[in-house]
Amino acid sequence: MTLLRTFIRSGKLKRWLADPNCPSLIQECKAIFDKAYSVYADDEDKADMDNEDDDLKEVFTPPDLQHLLKSPKVILSARHRHNGIMYARSSTHVGNSLIYFYPDGDRNSPAVHGSIKYIVKSKSTSFRFAVQRQLPLPSGVTDPFAPYPHFPAMLCSSQLQSALEVVKVDWVITHYARWEMSQMLAVVLTLYRVCFLFDAVYDY
Repeated sequence: MTLLRTFIRSGKLKRWLADPNCPSLIQECKAIFDKAYSVYADDEDKADMDNEDDDLKEVFTPPDLQHLLKSPKVILSARHRHNGIMYARSSTHVGNSLIYFYPDGDRNSPAVHGSIKYIVKSKSTSFRFAVQRQLPLPSGVTDPFAPYPHFPAMLCSSQLQSALEVVKVDWVITHYARWEMSQMLAVVLTLYRVCFLFDAVYDY
C-alpha cells in the first residue's frame, strides 16, 4: 500500500508540474523534481550520467586491490550508473553500495549480498565492482525469517568479509536494504524492482 500511494502521489505531482496553471516558481524547480521522483532521467541527463566518469584519471592501485587486478594503476570512481540504476562505493553512499549478485556470474548458484568498496576500471576493461560479502549468521543464531521464503528478508551478521571479490555489473540482480540490529546482527531485505501499470489514477 505504501508503494502504491507513493507511485500515485508521484504521478500527481508530475502531472501538476506539467500543468500550464502551475506557479512559475514551482515550474522552475521541475528539473529537481524530475531527478527526485522519476525512475528514468531524460535522454540528456542519462547521457551526462553515462559519461560522468570519462574524465577520471588513473591512480595507483589500492593495496587490497592489487592481488585481484594485477595492475599498478587503475581508474576509480565514486559512482556508476548502469541501465538507469545508480551504484556507489560504500564510502560515498552506503545504500547504493549494497548489491545482491551472482558470485562469478554463475546464475545456477545462490545469489549473495555484498557492499561495493571500489568501483574500478582499467584501460582494457569496463567498470567493475570490488565487493565485500555480507557475512552469514554466527553459529547458533536462528534466522526468524527462514520460515517465510516468499518474504525477501534474512538475518545475517552485521560484519562484512575482509576479502574483496570482483563483480561485473551484469552479475548484479538488485540493491538490498540493511538494518543493523546490533553490533553482531543485521537484517537484509532484497529490493526487487517492481513495475506497476494502472489504467486509472485513484485519489487517496
